[in-house]
Amino acid sequence: MVPERQLPNLREIVSGKYRIVYRRKPDLVEIATMFRGSREFPEIDA
Repeated sequence: MVPERQLPNLREIVSGKYRIVYRRKPDLVEIATMFRGSREFPEIDA
Protein backbone atom coordinates (compact mmCIF):
# COMPACT_ATOMS: atom_id res chain seq x y z
CA MET A 1 0.00 0.00 0.00
CA VAL A 2 0.95 3.63 -0.37
CA PRO A 3 2.20 4.91 3.02
CA GLU A 4 0.52 8.34 2.65
CA ARG A 5 -2.87 6.81 1.79
CA GLN A 6 -3.98 3.73 3.67
CA LEU A 7 -6.33 2.54 0.93
CA PRO A 8 -6.43 -1.20 0.18
CA ASN A 9 -6.82 -0.81 -3.60
CA LEU A 10 -4.03 1.79 -4.03
CA ARG A 11 -0.50 0.49 -4.66
CA GLU A 12 2.80 1.90 -5.86
CA ILE A 13 5.94 0.84 -7.68
CA VAL A 14 9.19 2.76 -7.30
CA SER A 15 11.24 2.97 -10.49
CA GLY A 16 14.46 4.94 -10.18
CA LYS A 17 13.53 8.42 -8.92
CA TYR A 18 9.82 7.99 -9.72
CA ARG A 19 6.81 6.64 -7.87
CA ILE A 20 4.07 5.10 -9.99
CA VAL A 21 0.80 4.91 -8.08
CA TYR A 22 -1.95 2.65 -9.39
CA ARG A 23 -5.32 1.20 -8.47
CA ARG A 24 -6.08 -2.48 -8.69
CA LYS A 25 -9.48 -3.23 -10.14
CA PRO A 26 -10.98 -6.66 -10.91
CA ASP A 27 -10.29 -6.51 -14.65
CA LEU A 28 -7.64 -3.79 -15.05
CA VAL A 29 -4.87 -1.74 -13.46
CA GLU A 30 -5.41 2.04 -13.55
CA ILE A 31 -2.44 4.42 -13.26
CA ALA A 32 -3.48 7.12 -10.76
CA THR A 33 -0.33 9.27 -10.88
CA MET A 34 3.40 9.23 -11.50
CA PHE A 35 5.80 11.69 -9.89
CA ARG A 36 9.39 12.17 -8.69
CA GLY A 37 9.89 10.57 -5.30
CA SER A 38 11.47 13.76 -3.95
CA ARG A 39 8.19 15.65 -4.40
CA GLU A 40 5.22 15.77 -2.05
CA PHE A 41 2.50 13.21 -2.67
CA PRO A 42 -0.10 14.82 -4.98
CA GLU A 43 -3.84 14.86 -4.30
CA ILE A 44 -5.62 12.10 -6.21
CA ASP A 45 -9.16 10.78 -6.23
CA ALA A 46 -9.51 7.65 -4.12
